Amino acid sequence: LAKLPSRETLLSMLAGALLGNVSKFAVALEEVRKQKEAGIEPEAKEEPKAEEKTAEEAKAEEPAKEEVAEKEEKAATEETAE
Repeated sequence: LAKLPSRETLLSMLAGALLGNVSKFAVALEEVRKQKEAGIEPEAKEEPKAEEKTAEEAKAEEPAKEEVAEKEEKAATEETAE
């Protein structure tokens, strides 16, 4: 406890951290305002949902599904032969 900074120092550190985040947010809002005034729509970065797959992901999975189906058919054929 003796090594902790004083209460005033800790409060000023907290205030500085909060002020930095608020400043970044204010700058971002100002940029959005400028873009809207210029007639440019701000780009929203949307993450693809976990349930929705992109076309590339779907294509990448197709060969894997075919391989699994072939292996299952082969296993079924071997079980029938025994």
